[in-house]
This record gives sequence, structure tokens and C-alpha cells, in this order.
Amino acid sequence: MSEKIQPDSPQHTQRWRRFLRPDGRTVHVASSPAEAETLRRQFSQETPDLEFDLIIHGSPEHLEVIREIHAHNEEKRNTLRRTHTDAYQEFEKVHAELDALSVELNTLTDKDVALDANFSRYGYSAHIRTREVDSSATSIRSQQDREAERRRGESMKFWKKPVIRQYFHKGLIWRASETAEVASFELFVDLLYVGIIAINGDRAAEDPTGTALLQFCVTFILSWKLWSELTLIVSWFETDDIFQRLCVLFFLVCLTGYTTNITNAFDSTYTAMIAFYLTERLFQAAYFLWTARLLPMIRGMLIGNMILILVPSALWIGSTRANDSTRLVLIWLAIPIELFGPGIMLVIVRTSERWDGTIIAGIAKYLQFYPAVNIEHKSERTNAFVTIVFGYSVVALLYQNQASYGINAYATPFLKAKICSQLVLASLERPYSD
Repeated sequence: MSEKIQPDSPQHTQRWRRFLRPDGRTVHVASSPAEAETLRRQFSQETPDLEFDLIIHGSPEHLEVIREIHAHNEEKRNTLRRTHTDAYQEFEKVHAELDALSVELNTLTDKDVALDANFSRYGYSAHIRTREVDSSATSIRSQQDREAERRRGESMKFWKKPVIRQYFHKGLIWRASETAEVASFELFVDLLYVGIIAINGDRAAEDPTGTALLQFCVTFILSWKLWSELTLIVSWFETDDIFQRLCVLFFLVCLTGYTTNITNAFDSTYTAMIAFYLTERLFQAAYFLWTARLLPMIRGMLIGNMILILVPSALWIGSTRANDSTRLVLIWLAIPIELFGPGIMLVIVRTSERWDGTIIAGIAKYLQFYPAVNIEHKSERTNAFVTIVFGYSVVALLYQNQASYGINAYATPFLKAKICSQLVLASLERPYSD
């Protein structure tokens, strides 16, 4: 009733790729939506007169087919049990012994463990599917260690085609089996961003008024947007080439130029600050457009993100030419688009079934494949960022005593406050890291 496609290398778990329904109709199983489209074109050209069904592994249709075939075989087994009772019982006994011997042989001869990437430190999820690659039956960690050892000392390519790490499709998340680790340049960017927060906060603390708070919100939101977008792109795509490092350096130049203009942004340097901000954002829009050409599967989402960059960019450009009152209106029209625009696309995808026959359903059709954030990479990156913030806070608490002997009366309250603050930071860091 079914046919198993043998992989190139032995696996602990081999999946059925082709089935026959009880009515004789062939059912092919694709490991991903992209493979489904390839198989559909291939079978349509090879056997145009033969009808077949094409389903995606892990989908509700796949589960329904398995249940149908399982029920059919259960019925056949019950029929054999009734008509050939003695022979059936003898066959079942031999089959059980062979299964037990096979398990024992695997235990004695196969020492490695093939880890399924659906299992992680966060547990198993039925809504996660791993995109398979051909590999030997060794653990993922061992493969990564050998790969790192093999690549040690090799040259890095100038450019590689971006590879999407994970994406959503029809309620399922498809992800690569490799784990995403935090790169060294990400920690460097985090350190720079913590310094930006400190500069921005010091400026607001010097003049604690409503106007200073308003200016702090504007400059902080823009700097956070630059930092978070870089984090998102690194989590979405895997390249690890020289071109990516050059893009990160360009981002750091823009972020540094932005930072040098935030202190007097609403006095004299607003245009320069927005110029550096828009340079990075428009560069990101060009990157999305270029990546959309290379990765057609997620082209709709990338084009949507590019539009969500260009629309507020027009408002930011207008704010540089407007007076103070009109400038604030344009600023607070652009900020909600910057913050909530990508979320609107996600809402359209999640609620597309409610809008059948409308223009929203047509838009959702182009957003079926949506890049996802790698939760392991995100948690490790946040862990490192919070640790940097705690470390910077400890440095900010230090001061020098000016008394020639002992601690003067003026410095004693400050010393007590700083010691208490340092104890609080240490108490927060320990449970967070654990």
C-alpha cells in the first residue's frame, strides 16, 4: 500500500514518501512547500494522464491520508485473523521476535544518536517541522563540531546566496536543523547600542521635563528600530560571507553618525540625525528588494517590508523641512508605521480565512511564507544584551572619593546608595542568567 524512498545514508527514522489509497490513487508526500511545487511540475510532465495527490509532510491532509490507509489495513488484518486464525497467530509471534531482535541489534551496533531538530531546550512542538538535509546518523552537535574544525583556516567567500533559516507556512514553522549561534559582531553591535542608550538617557536626565521626555522617546525609538532591524535580518537569513560583514560595518557607520547628532537633535542637528537614519533604512529597503529577487518564496513579505520602509521615509524627509509644530505631527505619524507596520502583515496572514473574496485575502496569498525568528538565537542574543546592560550599569555606579583619609560625610550616602544598587544588579543578573 505504500512505497518508502530510501535516503542516501542510513537514518534512524525513514519517512514514507509515496502512498496508495485504498481506491488505487497515488499520493506523493513533499517535505516542504517548495518541493511540492517542483514535484507537481515534474509529475505533470512525466505522467500527464495519471491522476495523483500531492500533500506536504505534517499537514492535516497528510494526517488524514495516513489514518485512511491505517484503517484500511486494520480491516484487512482483521479479515486475515478471522479466516486464517492459526497461521495468523504464528506469523504474529515470529514478527514480534524479529522486532525485538532488530531493536537489540540497533542498540549494540549503532552508537550515535540522530537528533530531531523539533526537540530543543524548549521541548517538542507539534507545530514545528524540520527541513531535512542528507547527513549521516550522527548527532547534530557532533556534525557542527567537525564542520567547525574542518573550516578552521579556510577563506571566507565574498558573497553567498542568502538562505532563510526558518519560516511560517499555513500555521507550521519550517526550520533548518542547524542551530543558530550568536556571532561576535552581534555582541559588538549590542555594546554600541548600550552606549547609545546611556548617552540618550543622560541627555534626558539633565533636563527632566516633558519636552525632554518627548525628545528622548523620538530618538530612543529610532535607535531601537535600527538595532532591532539588524537583529531581525541576522536571525532571518544565513549568509556568513564578507558582503554581510561589510553591510554590518555600513550599519555601524550609520548608527555612529546617528548617535553623534541625538544630543542637539531638536536644536540644530535634526536634519543630520534623520539623514543617517534614512540612509540605513533605505539601504535596508534595497537589501530587501535584492533578496526578494533571490528568494521568490518569501518575495511578498520582503516587498511588503520594503513598502513599510518607504512610506515613513517620505514622512521623515518632510519633517526635516517643516516647522516645529508640523514636524512633531509628521514624526508621530511615521513612528506608528515603523513600529506596527510589520505586525499588520502578520495579522493579515493569521486572519486571511475571515476575508475570503476581499482584497485582504488577495494580499494574504502573497504573504503565505513569512520568515520566523529563531527562538534559540533570540534568547541567547537577549541574554548577552542584558548582561552588557548590567555590566555598563555597574561601571556607571563607580566614583572616586576625594577625602584624604576615610570617607567624608558627603560621600557616605552616595556610597551606601551605590553599594545597594550594585547588590540589586547582581541579584537580578544571577537568576536571569540561570
